Amino acid sequence: QDIFKKLSRAEYYNLQVYVAFYEIYCGKLFDLLNQRNLLQARENSKQKVVICGLKEECINSVEELMAHIDYGLSSRTTGVTGANVDSSRSHAILVVALKEQREHKLHGKLSFIDLAGSERGADTIDQDRQTRMDGAEINKSLLALKECIRALDQQKTHQPFRGSKLTQVLKDSFIGNCRTVMIANLSPSAASCEHTLNTLRYAYRVKELRRGQLPSSADGPTDVGFDYLDEGGDDDDGVMFDDDTDEMLESLQTVSVDAPQPKAALPKSTTSKPSWPPTQSTPSQAQPQPQPQPHEME
Repeated sequence: QDIFKKLSRAEYYNLQVYVAFYEIYCGKLFDLLNQRNLLQARENSKQKVVICGLKEECINSVEELMAHIDYGLSSRTTGVTGANVDSSRSHAILVVALKEQREHKLHGKLSFIDLAGSERGADTIDQDRQTRMDGAEINKSLLALKECIRALDQQKTHQPFRGSKLTQVLKDSFIGNCRTVMIANLSPSAASCEHTLNTLRYAYRVKELRRGQLPSSADGPTDVGFDYLDEGGDDDDGVMFDDDTDEMLESLQTVSVDAPQPKAALPKSTTSKPSWPPTQSTPSQAQPQPQPQPHEME
């Protein structure tokens, strides 16, 4: 809402909002707004990752954005497992970009990444081959992401972004002029104790990544900053959890869980696509106005 409100000002008449939505499933990229067309991730001459073939839709309101999100989610790969009735089997990336109408030059973008949850073989029984392959690929990509975070924390000259498609497409979220926020979702169920511990450990690794100067890229210095959803922590130190975190970890480790046996995994299913595509907008045609002085958005 804030973006569209600012774009109504005269000085921003030449800017337009575009949305793209794709998923990473089994190491492959699929366009969720264009009939799941297969995409390719490549690096250009400036070592920036470009998603070839990705469809961008022009939008003029929040309602249009939500319609495209709903349409994309209906095309996303999901499956039924013993742990979850509607389990995400892929990583989803939603990109909201701000570009010039004429030259199509990028001014900025927001990327929202929904990571699929890690899985263990003990979570379900009687899995079919495809379900096992899905889980292995998810775990592999999350491990590659953790290795990239570790390399950045240790300020290594080489970061293994090519370890998976996930880290490759998220490269500019780590070494670009960006702000990155990580949100860790935890289950209140005692039966998910081990998963909760693993999630906290994973998030704690991200918490250790300090703001600093990384090796320069082709476009110049690469400042990276991580924000944390923090209650009671010190913002200057980038603390993700408060002082009770260690006590929480200890209490979780000592919980005796009488969890039910996992259910058998049912065949993977893909949600049917809606027959209607979201309404596509065209760039708003503003009346000719005097060229504004160079000005950055607030």
